Amino acid sequence: MMRRPPRRPSAALVSANTFIKCLIQGGMIFVSSFCLYFGMLNRGFPAETARTCGFTVLVLSSILLVLVNCSEEESVFTTIRRLWPDKGIWAINLGIPDALFFLIYTLLHEKMGFTPLSISNLIITIALSLAAVMWYEVVKLFRRLLRE
Repeated sequence: MMRRPPRRPSAALVSANTFIKCLIQGGMIFVSSFCLYFGMLNRGFPAETARTCGFTVLVLSSILLVLVNCSEEESVFTTIRRLWPDKGIWAINLGIPDALFFLIYTLLHEKMGFTPLSISNLIITIALSLAAVMWYEVVKLFRRLLRE
C-alpha cells in the first residue's frame, strides 16, 4: 500500500465501487444472520438460542471480512500467510472469538440474553459465517483469472 501514489486530495475517501462492495458484503452478513435467527424462531428454537446464533454469525463474519478485505487481489489464504508473523493481528483475530465463546459459555450469557450453543448450532453458525463472507474470495479468483 505504501508503494502506491497518494490519492488526489479532491478524490472521494470512498469510491462508488468500494461503497457498493461494502453494501453487498454487509448485506450478505445481515441476511445470513437474520435468516438464521428468523429461521430458528420459526422452527421453535428458544429466542435465546436464535439470538445467540445470529450474534455469533455477526461476530465471526466480521472477523473473516477483515481478512478477506486485506487485499483486493490475493486470496485470504495468501493474506493469512503474509500476516502470520504479526502477533498483534493474531491476538485480535483470536481474542475476539475467545471473548465471544467466553460470553456464550460462561454464566455471563444469562446477563446478555444468550444461551450456550450445541455443537450442531455452533457448526451451523461457523459454516454460515464462512458462506456470508467467503463468496468474495470467488469474486477475487475470477478477477485474477480474467487478468491472466
